[in-house]
Amino acid sequence: MMSLDGSVYVCASTGETGIDVLVVRHPDRSENVLRHLEWIMVATSPYANLEEKHRVAVWLAGRAGSLSGR
Repeated sequence: MMSLDGSVYVCASTGETGIDVLVVRHPDRSENVLRHLEWIMVATSPYANLEEKHRVAVWLAGRAGSLSGR
């Protein structure tokens, strides 16, 4: 999940014995999070969430646009 303003990224997963939760402030500053979001864009799976892919694409495009304006 991404916060509405894009300043927080939350990822959660269920495991065999518990729940894993990752929360990152300013995900645009984390190369690991950026690589994960780029992976979401190219991953092919029958379980892929197309809305998530679209939202990630919009967020990454907005980030790229803000970087070019620096």
